[in-house]
Amino acid sequence: IIVSETTRLVSHVVNVMSWLLLKKTVENGELSVELAAEKCWRHLSNKVFSKQELQIEFDLPVKLSDLMSRSDILHERIDRINYQLSSAT
Repeated sequence: IIVSETTRLVSHVVNVMSWLLLKKTVENGELSVELAAEKCWRHLSNKVFSKQELQIEFDLPVKLSDLMSRSDILHERIDRINYQLSSAT
C-alpha cells in the first residue's frame, strides 16, 4: 500500500507540474488556449489525478500521509483555478 500511495503522490506532483508548464506556454504564446485547455483537462482528469481509492485504515508513515493530504488539496486548488480560467475565456 505504501508503494501505491507513493506512486499516486508522484503522479499528482507530475500532473501539477505539467499543468503549470502548459499554462506558461500559453502565456508565452507558444500554445493556443484551445489546445492547452484540451491538454489541461487530460492532466487534471479525476481518472489520472485520483484520490485515495481505498478508505481502509492502515498505518502510512506520518510524512507520507501528510504529503498525500497536501497533494489532494493542491489538486483541488489547481482544478478550481483551471475551471476559473476556462470559464473566463
